[in-house]
Amino acid sequence: MITLSQIIDYLSGRALDPLPVFLMQKEIYKAKAEGAAYSDAYEKMRQTKHYVELAGEQLVDGSWGRLHSQDSKAPRKKFVTTEAALRRAGELGLPKDDPIISKCIGLMERYMNGEAAWTDTVEKHRDGGRGHIYCRPFMTAALINMFDPDNETKKPFQESAANTLEAAFVGGRFDAGFFEREVREYRAPSIISPCNMYGLMLLQNSPYLSDSLQRRWLGHLWNANGGVYYVSGVPPADLQKFEGKKFNQWLYLSELLCGFSAFGEFAGERVIPHLLSETERLLNGGVYISHIKEGRYSDSWRDKEKRKADMALRIARLLVKCG
Repeated sequence: MITLSQIIDYLSGRALDPLPVFLMQKEIYKAKAEGAAYSDAYEKMRQTKHYVELAGEQLVDGSWGRLHSQDSKAPRKKFVTTEAALRRAGELGLPKDDPIISKCIGLMERYMNGEAAWTDTVEKHRDGGRGHIYCRPFMTAALINMFDPDNETKKPFQESAANTLEAAFVGGRFDAGFFEREVREYRAPSIISPCNMYGLMLLQNSPYLSDSLQRRWLGHLWNANGGVYYVSGVPPADLQKFEGKKFNQWLYLSELLCGFSAFGEFAGERVIPHLLSETERLLNGGVYISHIKEGRYSDSWRDKEKRKADMALRIARLLVKCG
């Protein structure tokens, strides 16, 4: 079976466009930000169409419009919400001190400090919107955490979420009844459920999440029926092949989970070997990936070899994070 080192060797001769070069320097080679190689790659990346497209749609306040819910009356654009734009920024590997990201983080900090208000419509659900409004700072904190794990503004929300989950898993298994009561009494936000995207975003790389809680949480999630809300209709254990319609969502879920130090234990026996096997099939030819729209790094995806290199780089980024 192919190894990560062999994938990196492959990429070193093929991932040559500015964005792939930057991602290689930052995440594969772990180049120092103050070094010449990183600085040169970063500046060239900021001239690419990928970066210019993202920067061009950012508004003066640092957002891309509504944070979470799409505004159907707004002019058509590529990034329909701030959340969608930040997901693309994550694909580009933008650091927290990049002008795009730092400006948006500043706005989200103002949201959480009550100095600015979400422009999204309140989702009323069954309680007139009270639960949705309660969730908003936790959702905002989750987005900040994906770029700035050391940010102080979000830490009280991480601590609160971790304490709730610790209590919900106190018996070893997830106590859904306890969690639902906490949500119903507005002592916890529904979006930190173990099978919700925001909980994964909020608590990865968190100082408040113990190793034992990580393992209980990941164990609960591993074969969860229905996967993870907002992300994947299949759980991590349901391995997907490139050709499958659910491969991209399964891969994105794995990318989120690799932010947990314990994920390597769960991924080591099945997910990592599967990814290596799939990458070997990809590099040997004959694998159809044109239907996968995410993870495009090269200047043009019309070139089949560049599409292959982009996907191999996406998987290499994940494998490196898994350790």
